[in-house]
Amino acid sequence: MTTAQTVDEARLEAFVGRAIGDLGGAMTTLFCALGDRLGLFKSLSDNGPATSDELSARLGLQERYVREWLRGMTAAGYLEHDPESARFDLPAEHAPVLSQETGPMFFGGVYQELLGALSALDRVADAPSAPEAAHHRRRTRPTSGRGWRGSPRAGSRTCSSQNGFRPHRRYGPGSNGAHASPMSGAAPGAR
Repeated sequence: MTTAQTVDEARLEAFVGRAIGDLGGAMTTLFCALGDRLGLFKSLSDNGPATSDELSARLGLQERYVREWLRGMTAAGYLEHDPESARFDLPAEHAPVLSQETGPMFFGGVYQELLGALSALDRVADAPSAPEAAHHRRRTRPTSGRGWRGSPRAGSRTCSSQNGFRPHRRYGPGSNGAHASPMSGAAPGAR
């Protein structure tokens, strides 16, 4: 026999608000990972405020994508925008977290680690239905120096030197860790 549940509209509305906030946080985190990887935060910190044209020229990226990124980061409160000059700025208080790789507050590696964790999502979701699921349930730790269940770690950058982490790899144009992306205008699959 099934019983009908009464929905508390106030609790429902509060939960919808939380889910929207969590989604906004996830999107902001993805934008932060992109800004870190492509050197957008670093350029604003090192070279000062810029329009989307100026920032895209500094980094060799496509202006349209840079403009969308700048607007998204401004809407999230990570950047500031001056409507008179059309320039975007990384506030000095945000720079230690977003652009100062050797500092104790740097989060860039955390963003990259999160992206790497997402790469294991399909394997994790499929694991309980796979024939070897019983074997996986018995294992509590990975058997190698790799991440959870043997998945590769995300890049090699982590956060906060104060916590014992050190950035090892620099992403962006002209670096050893450069990655092709739609923002760079590189052909798909190019590195």
